Amino acid sequence: MKHALIVGVSGIVGHNLCEHLLLTKDWKVTGIARHKSPYLPDGADMIECDTLDGGQVSQRCTKEKLQDVTHVFFVAWLETGSFKEQEKNNLQMLRNIVEHVERVSSNLLHVYLQTGTKHYGMHLGPKCGMITPNREEDPRPPKQEGNFYYPMEDYLKARQSSVSWKWTISRPPWIIGFSLGKVMNVGVSLGVYASLLKEMGQPLIFPYGEAAFRALRDYVDVDVLCQGIIWMTTHEHCANNAFNMQNGDSTRMQRLWPQIAEYFGMEWKMADKPFLVADFVKDKDEVWRRVCDKYGLQKLELSQVGTWQSLDIALNRDWDDLTLMNKARDFGFSAHRDTDQMYLDFFDSLQNNKIIPPVTSARRGRSAVQSK
Repeated sequence: MKHALIVGVSGIVGHNLCEHLLLTKDWKVTGIARHKSPYLPDGADMIECDTLDGGQVSQRCTKEKLQDVTHVFFVAWLETGSFKEQEKNNLQMLRNIVEHVERVSSNLLHVYLQTGTKHYGMHLGPKCGMITPNREEDPRPPKQEGNFYYPMEDYLKARQSSVSWKWTISRPPWIIGFSLGKVMNVGVSLGVYASLLKEMGQPLIFPYGEAAFRALRDYVDVDVLCQGIIWMTTHEHCANNAFNMQNGDSTRMQRLWPQIAEYFGMEWKMADKPFLVADFVKDKDEVWRRVCDKYGLQKLELSQVGTWQSLDIALNRDWDDLTLMNKARDFGFSAHRDTDQMYLDFFDSLQNNKIIPPVTSARRGRSAVQSK
């Protein structure tokens, strides 16, 4: 049986990857997070640990718990402080885990690192030298103050030259999946934003400008990503490679926004004057509490269900966000997902979990991850 150590198990990817591995029945799973997650799937062991603290890693991640670890899945990150501090801290977390597992487990076969399209400068756009669509072999954009993905990737490549384990890296765009209070939680934030506007009797307002409305975007369903992670870490021919991971299509808010409005039974409009959702929600706590009481939702504060700055960053871009899946397809990965339908299905899951109010006019259509 393979033994997975998931670093960042309480996040969107970590939680869902944990579920996927346990469902296969041939994985033992241990998760690491700074704080114990109430949503950790049954069957997984949990270690509360700050991986930036090497002493804590040695003390809490004992040989007894990790001596048979075969795969490390590093899906954690820390984006606080200056660019230099981010580079230092994220590299240190990765080193602390990898080198500790090397000491306590003689079975280590594979180290997986999740980065993202920030690797290509997607967060900065053309001004940093980014050119879309992004391919894995593209050179790193030259005009950046710092990018903590690079030293982490370089570390794995250098480390692997003197050890027996292999590595893989994925570079997903914005990930749509369920979690609460996590920085990259775009899908939940969008569903809550729509629910607030509906409660206030307003249309679904696209808060940004025309360029962001018309720009091409790609996303990845967390289930597609998890399938990709398991695929690349268990097939030998994928070893020591980086792969883009997205749904296999692209969309525009120009196409998707009216569908979201129809799903929620709302009209929609462009903002008369562009604004940030992070500013819009500042005084909406009482409105959200009223929504929760009215529909019997989970008693979660607005700050718990939405990560508003992430929503603004994800959707308020004037440039195309596009990556290519050619390399993964050539290597044999075939899972894909219709992005527009993904969003609607995801809102269904938010209703089922009592995160947003029930929607009686919800559209139905194609669903489920397609894989072979």
